[in-house]
Amino acid sequence: MQRDRARTKADGRLVAAVRARDAAAVGAALGAGADPSAVDTGGLPLLWTAVAGFDHEVAGLLVRQGADPDRPLPDGEALAVVLEALGGREHPEEEAIGLRHADHPDPRVRRAVPNRLGTPLTEAGHDCVLRPARDRDASVRSAVARSLGDGRRAPGTGAALLALARDASAEVQAAAACALAHGADRTPEVAGAPAALLGVDDRPVRLEAAHGLAARDDPRTALALALLGPPGGPEDEHDHRARAVWDWRFRNRPEGT
Repeated sequence: MQRDRARTKADGRLVAAVRARDAAAVGAALGAGADPSAVDTGGLPLLWTAVAGFDHEVAGLLVRQGADPDRPLPDGEALAVVLEALGGREHPEEEAIGLRHADHPDPRVRRAVPNRLGTPLTEAGHDCVLRPARDRDASVRSAVARSLGDGRRAPGTGAALLALARDASAEVQAAAACALAHGADRTPEVAGAPAALLGVDDRPVRLEAAHGLAARDDPRTALALALLGPPGGPEDEHDHRARAVWDWRFRNRPEGT
């Protein structure tokens, strides 16, 4: 009983130390018998609290003392938040963590995976990203399309991106159009993909396609403008895509007008 109370007290100190990002205090709490796999008050394992805070030193301490990196999180939402938090930082285990959760049953987790696979894609990341490109959930396919920008291309992903541009979901089409339009690939098939979306019955998709054509100074931007129609209202005023398209029209207006 006394030992249990001492461990509970040590666990409490460990929670406070991890939240404070205090590696010395974390080491002291572990030395006093704290459980390295303890959870915080929200049920999130402390290891993941450290990972989400990019505290590599504390995360390493916990793992060396026995924290289980594969311990299930309380729900998919919590795991998705952790995966998103890894973005934009060079975490040494980022790709391994993404690969581990590529087939997670929760789509919120699966759509966070593509951006955890590194730049450029490794062979394992390349093989992995093609699976969510065929995911049953449109938000996951959209996340794949957004992730396949310039620098992440590898053999096979360009074809996947072209397939996503023909997706039944407007959300996926728009994401694919953006990635195709602003990548470095200038092959006719890729260059023509945004133009093929100009007839889609969804203005945001047409706007994304028009923006991509304008960014490449493609003469088909004139057709895009005609199909896009007049500015859509106040929302277009603050939309960088709409501004780019109308700027293209201004730059290419006939002389004397």
